[in-house]
Amino acid sequence: MATGCLSTTNTPKFEGQESFAGPVYHTGKWPHKAVDFTGQKVGVIGTGSSAIQAIPLIAEQAEHLYVFQRTPHYTVPAWNRMLESDPATSESGRKAYGYDADLTIEEIKADYAGLRKRARKMFNALAFIPNRKSALEVDAFEQQVEYEEFWQRGGVVFLGAYTDLAKSLEANETAAEFVRQKIRQIVKDPVVAETLVPTYTIGCKRLPC
Repeated sequence: MATGCLSTTNTPKFEGQESFAGPVYHTGKWPHKAVDFTGQKVGVIGTGSSAIQAIPLIAEQAEHLYVFQRTPHYTVPAWNRMLESDPATSESGRKAYGYDADLTIEEIKADYAGLRKRARKMFNALAFIPNRKSALEVDAFEQQVEYEEFWQRGGVVFLGAYTDLAKSLEANETAAEFVRQKIRQIVKDPVVAETLVPTYTIGCKRLPC
């Protein structure tokens, strides 16, 4: 189920867009059949959640991909996986992450009611175990260790690394800077990397993955 901004498409108006002769695709109205960008020059307007998810896949096919960005965006890995009966990370992952996404499909089915009950008690309706500490009560080294662990969990769960990321600007800045450094490590061109580094608080916009 998706409501509001996740299901209602927003089609921005651009001067001259009516005169564009090529095909136009909206991520909120994507065709059911496959779209092939092989050998084409493609432009993606915006770097919101949908664009961040689409850009890497389009780049695999397109001859050249142009990305038009207004505001840089924080993003974290999703680490999506198939719900297998016995994933290799089941035991080690559950101990390290404490996150129900590491359960096997049999375990999920066996305790589905319990998972839903725990999810209803979470601020974001996800059944994961957040850190109960404040980011400001630990030193910089412990912060890095904790953020790396939650980075490996992936997705919006990253914002559960500390209990005060949505309450304290000072605490939030420690998480924001961790992700900024990840961007600088991943993007090899330092000039390009700086254009992709956000400066606002992390979590104030939907955290794409």
